[in-house]
Amino acid sequence: MTTLRTRLQSAAQGGQPVWWTPLDDPDLSGLLAGSADQAVLEQAVGPALADDLRTISDTVVAAPAEALTARQLSQLTTTWSATRGGAPVVIQPNRIVANTGLVTTDARRATGTAGLLVYDETLSSLLSAPDSSGEGAASAHLLAYTLAVYLQGPGNQRSMTALVPRQLTLQPAELAARLTAARGAAWTADRTGDQTAAALATGPLAQVRGTPAEGTPYPVPGRSAITTALLESVAQQRRRLTGLGTILVDAESDIAARTAALDTAFSTRWRGTAGAERTLHLAATATSGLLARVTVSPGNVNFFADSGQLSVTVTSSLTRAVQGVNLTLTPRRAILQVEDPTHTLDLGVAGRTTTRFHVQALAQGQVPVDATLSTPGGLVLGSPDGQSTQVQVDVRPTASWIYWVLGSLGGIVFVVGLVRAVRRGPRTAEQLDPSTRTPSDAVVTVTPAPLIDDDEEE
Repeated sequence: MTTLRTRLQSAAQGGQPVWWTPLDDPDLSGLLAGSADQAVLEQAVGPALADDLRTISDTVVAAPAEALTARQLSQLTTTWSATRGGAPVVIQPNRIVANTGLVTTDARRATGTAGLLVYDETLSSLLSAPDSSGEGAASAHLLAYTLAVYLQGPGNQRSMTALVPRQLTLQPAELAARLTAARGAAWTADRTGDQTAAALATGPLAQVRGTPAEGTPYPVPGRSAITTALLESVAQQRRRLTGLGTILVDAESDIAARTAALDTAFSTRWRGTAGAERTLHLAATATSGLLARVTVSPGNVNFFADSGQLSVTVTSSLTRAVQGVNLTLTPRRAILQVEDPTHTLDLGVAGRTTTRFHVQALAQGQVPVDATLSTPGGLVLGSPDGQSTQVQVDVRPTASWIYWVLGSLGGIVFVVGLVRAVRRGPRTAEQLDPSTRTPSDAVVTVTPAPLIDDDEEE
């Protein structure tokens, strides 16, 4: 990268213009042609140019991979101006403007732009496409085409632009040989960056077609990787990263970097490949791994009371502290009720905490309780697939188990007594000796009361 930066710096200092595309070269034509909303387009063109690149050049241009319709061009320039604070220079094939012909200029003015630079697709192909007839023949074909353009009007001042592909398959030495041949022709001359900027500001007003004219596109754009499914997936992953950022402490730069990496799925370099899906899959997997690092410890809990505290433990293996995490308990059976089902937790780096919920038991039984961790915005944590952790609670309220305990104790006493009686055997009557005298203390003397005559009573 250092070598490339040095070469670009030298080119800029030598008068050769260096133009940048927005960060990661977004597939602007793919976004404009698909179902992307305005926010996605703004995110694509919005990032500022890095400081080390700005020292080389501060010019950022819009270079869609395909020819745009008039409506798409208008949407692009409107969004660009609102997002970046200035109108863009737009690079497009000359098929999008009317009456181009061979005798024309490549620099045009267009409403909403800072200039419309239209390139000749035939010239671009002759300059940078591989030629099986050999490099000598390739250079000859290039010179013949430029000479034909010149002879259309030798006295006219005109200019043409060639655009080489982003993924150039021609060997650099072969490209250099063709450029050398073109520069050596008596009817051609290079144009400096200052001359190009002046031509864009003063060129003729372009008549942009509603729909580009038919033609063979070059560079060949390849099929756009931007689909409705891709747009939805990227939007979902952005929401997950945003939600994660609301609980991570001092993680703004990390979330911004991960979001920027996610947006590379919109890059033009993925045209004709499966790279966008792979990039998105890697980003989604990494985000899921982070979300799964804040978890509820599963387990079985015995709750033998009518009401009381139910303890739940939460752990974090993240390398940053988290705050504002919501823990919600949801019993799947009505026999257990949670009075305040949501608690807010803070955890330190690789932290662990236990929180207690006040619950009330209405009947006995096994109750699965969903323990859900979430961000303030509702993003579920603790599982890659967004599922809650289950805690199994064995509910035994006092009103039910106390009778079982007392009954069990009574049964145990009865059984013990029965066993003792069986072991001692039946009792026998004691044999009395008739000769044995009755003890004196066992003899009771009774004196009968006198009888009273009825006459005496009178």
